[in-house]
Formats: sequence, C-alpha cells, structure tokens
Amino acid sequence: MADRIIKGDSGNDVIIQNNGGTRKIEVTNSGDVEVTGDVKTTTVKATNLKANDGTASLEVADSTGDIGFSGNTDLKIKLPSAGGIYESDGSTEILKESGGSVTLKNTTLDTTVAIGGSVPITRPAFLVQASAQSDVGDPTSGAGVTLDYDTVIKNLGGGTFSSNQYTAPVSGLYQINATAYFSGFPNNITSASLLIVCSNRTIQTTWSKTLNENHSTNYTIGFRISSVIDLDATDTVKIQYAQSGGSAAADLQSANSYFSGFLVCNY
Repeated sequence: MADRIIKGDSGNDVIIQNNGGTRKIEVTNSGDVEVTGDVKTTTVKATNLKANDGTASLEVADSTGDIGFSGNTDLKIKLPSAGGIYESDGSTEILKESGGSVTLKNTTLDTTVAIGGSVPITRPAFLVQASAQSDVGDPTSGAGVTLDYDTVIKNLGGGTFSSNQYTAPVSGLYQINATAYFSGFPNNITSASLLIVCSNRTIQTTWSKTLNENHSTNYTIGFRISSVIDLDATDTVKIQYAQSGGSAAADLQSANSYFSGFLVCNY
C-alpha cells in the first residue's frame, strides 16, 4: 500500500485533533510538529523537542546522540516519587528521590568536582579517649597489647568503632594518630614500642632503654605515633603497646591518651 500523504495549503498548518480539540497533532507551516495532550509511544524520533510556548527545547544530535538544552530557563528533571535515574542497563541506581530529598548513589567524584558550601560532605573521622588500663605490657614475649581506647568522643562519616578498633567505611589513605600516657612506667625495660596495627600493615615506633637513664624509680611518660596508612573498606585499625624486658608495671592513663584518624583521600 502506498503512503497516504496529507498536505496543507500554502501558508496553512495541518492539524489532526479529537472532536473537542483538547488533543491534537499539528504540523505547522514552518515544519514543526506540535502535540497537545499526552504522547503515548515506544519510540519518538526527533532532533528538537520544544516547549509549547517555544521558549525552551531539548536537542538530540543525529550522529552522536548527545542531548542538549536551550532556552531562557534552568533545565529541571522531575523524578517521580521514590523514583531514580539508572545506568544504561538499568542495574545500578545513580540518583534516588525519597521524601523530597535526592541522593547521589554509586558515583565517584573526581578531583575536578567543586562542592558548594551549602552541600554538607562528611568525611570519615573519629576521636576516641582511652580508659585506665593497669599493668600494660608483656615483657616476657614482647608481644603487642591492644590499648583500651573505648570512649568515643566523635565518630563521623560512617565508620564504626568497637572493641578498641576502628573499621573504615570506605577505601582510602587515612591519617592515624595516637598518644599513650603512662604512670608507673618501669625503669628497667630494654625497649618500648607503640604500634598502629591495621589490616594491611603495621607501623611501629620504638624507644630504647636510654629512656630510663634519668629515672631511678618508675616514672610517668607519654608516647606518640602518627602515620598515613592505607585502609580498604571494612579494614580495621587499632593501637598496641609492646615492651621488651623489665616488669609489666605501666598503667595507661585516661587523661592525655587519645586515638584519632581521618580520611585523607579515597582510592
């Protein structure tokens, strides 16, 4: 069957409409196709979709499929309630609407993205204080003893803290710091070490017996350790004290003993 062609007179539009004129398809003399009412179809082929008043339009490039927007107003994408925007295969949600709030999901922001001051971005960070712990150390074996950092002052950005250790919420490089303040520190040790123990590696700082040269009896001392470490998501990090020689007499003090960390950058 040959195509049926309807042509308007010169200078006039071609209009197909219902009886009431509430829904219609109009081919204007300039070549535009205007639709009044809802459009129900599986495929629409067009290079330029215009608003009814012609002030704004979406433009689809023929060769690349790029979508552009032109007009004198902002581009607004209205999501249905509890709706979202997905990747091309429909399996991964990128944007989610819920209760009037929109959440960006499964998306990595590179270093060129600027976040405005009105958008709160909370990076993982924590600050924990130690509890008093008596007779710390295992001078016989020299094995590390986990210190009781268990009073959470702040824990932000999705990480968890339990059993004296922090669990990272995301993969990245983290700055980890600890101070351990001891009273009754033995003056007969061979060496003392403070350790950052994490899933991927251990960072250790060791002090030798020269610490004891000016102390005829047990004394009070503070140790500090700090390092950037790599933590994968769900990796843990804790602080340990190790001692070689001497007696297990050191008492960890709550005052001035802190364990802290924050995400420096993701990887």
